[in-house]
Amino acid sequence: MYRFILLAFLFLLFSCEKKNTKKNTAPDSLTVIQKDSTLQTEKEVQEVPQNAPEWYTDIPEKEGYLYVTANARSKRADIAEDKAEHLARVLMARKIENLERESQKTNSGAQAEKKTDIETQNLSYSIVVKKKRIKEGGYWRAFVLLEMKTTE
Repeated sequence: MYRFILLAFLFLLFSCEKKNTKKNTAPDSLTVIQKDSTLQTEKEVQEVPQNAPEWYTDIPEKEGYLYVTANARSKRADIAEDKAEHLARVLMARKIENLERESQKTNSGAQAEKKTDIETQNLSYSIVVKKKRIKEGGYWRAFVLLEMKTTE
């Protein structure tokens, strides 16, 4: 009788331990690439997917505009696209913040108090210029190019 209880207890103990040691292997992921290295953090920057569109790796440069790219992966295409757009807006906000800091460092005295064109812009004026969805096995990957005008 005691052996049966002991065996049952050990069985439960080891079966619970296996559940707790299971690694979290979430398949959804976010990937970011930027030309401006100040936007990159170790967790965000990963390898660029082989099927990335050309505009994703060769980010356009145009006077008076800021551009960022992002991509995300999910089982549903619409979720992947939403995640990529959200990440791109976060990166745009970081890029604006970094440009403001650089502007404040280079400006002196009375000029430091003057707002730059970028500072007065609202992030809601950023628009998705290009997007692309790609099927990867049982998942979707969405790529997004976000643009924001910095001058009026």
